[in-house]
Amino acid sequence: LHDALIAFASFRNDILATPYAIIVDELENVVVVSIRGTASIEDLVTDLQLSPVSMERVKQVCNFDVPVEYFSHRGMLTKCKWIYNDLHRRNILSRLLPSNADPDCGRGACRGFKLVFTGHSLGAGCAAILSTMFRPKYPDLQCFSYCPPGCTASIGLSKDCEDYVTSIVVGNDIIPRVKVQNFELLRYECLFLLARVKLPKITVWKDLRKPCRNKDLEARNKQLLYDKDEVPTETFFFQELDSYRKKRLAITNERFPPNTRLTIPGRIIHLIPKDKKKFSYLPYWECREAFHELTLNAEAVGEHNMDNLVIILQNISATYEGSLEGPDGHDDSESYASNGSNNFNILPAQGGITLDDRRFVLCARPPRGFSTFIPTFLALFGAGFSIAGNNLCSLFFRKVIEDGTQIDTD
Repeated sequence: LHDALIAFASFRNDILATPYAIIVDELENVVVVSIRGTASIEDLVTDLQLSPVSMERVKQVCNFDVPVEYFSHRGMLTKCKWIYNDLHRRNILSRLLPSNADPDCGRGACRGFKLVFTGHSLGAGCAAILSTMFRPKYPDLQCFSYCPPGCTASIGLSKDCEDYVTSIVVGNDIIPRVKVQNFELLRYECLFLLARVKLPKITVWKDLRKPCRNKDLEARNKQLLYDKDEVPTETFFFQELDSYRKKRLAITNERFPPNTRLTIPGRIIHLIPKDKKKFSYLPYWECREAFHELTLNAEAVGEHNMDNLVIILQNISATYEGSLEGPDGHDDSESYASNGSNNFNILPAQGGITLDDRRFVLCARPPRGFSTFIPTFLALFGAGFSIAGNNLCSLFFRKVIEDGTQIDTD
């Protein structure tokens, strides 16, 4: 902020309000509205209100007329309404950055400056929605949404805002993948994983308590699991699981029709790691369908860190400055093209681990770097069970005396 001035800042934080600041960058000639991300219990309550809500009333108030009905995250829209009303009541943007229809606001007005909305996490989703609300008055505005939640805006709104909203997703960050459909898929995959187990569950439990190196993970999974196309379909569990899947699919389609389902707003830049220790990432344009499932690994939470994001973007700016021309630009010799499917299909598997093995990666040692709290928590959780492991196993392995004959039952 050496060349910027803080014109206004609000620190009010409750269920309705969220902190934000207005910054004037005199070097770049922009007025930036920056919105804070999740940092309080009230923000967590907002995050959990992820059901879609119609924006028809917002369209009338903000004077933008589109034939498609827009939907957005209920909690984010509530915060955006408060910021919109607060800016209107204080008349801040109109004094700093008058539109062409406004009269001259005096010598202090930043006439000719561009308006930019930005934020991280929860603030990123709010910035994308607010940019849509203010665009009728400032048609040249831009929005840079860093690691926005995957349940920010409906498909119609997300596509319509591609001209002025750019979302940045870092690696396997779990927040841009958070949406109802992904949670449903994760639940089904966990249950389907149980159907793939070929050995008795107590045998699998004993085996998972043993350490496993990454290079041995593939062989271990082949020993414990059926291939997906070899799962026995005649078992009672599989038939019940298939019936449950169809029932949940019908409920989801009824509660969340396709036009109301929320996703990442605008165009998406996906940052793929090249050297995480040096914060070296490769940026490329990605389609939103690539984030259709939750990826569980040691980096799922760590790559959402905002401090690391700043370092990553600085390194990218120094390396690739002037080379990002958008989806229709030239093909850089060092970049990967988007494949429209799973986002990591373009990268070679490390240590022989494939995408099908990701469910058991949590039980293995992280390949490099410091582990996040996820594997640490699982390790402590497993250690607690290991202490009482012998007593637990004795519940399933009993010695029964029948007619003077000793029988071992498992």
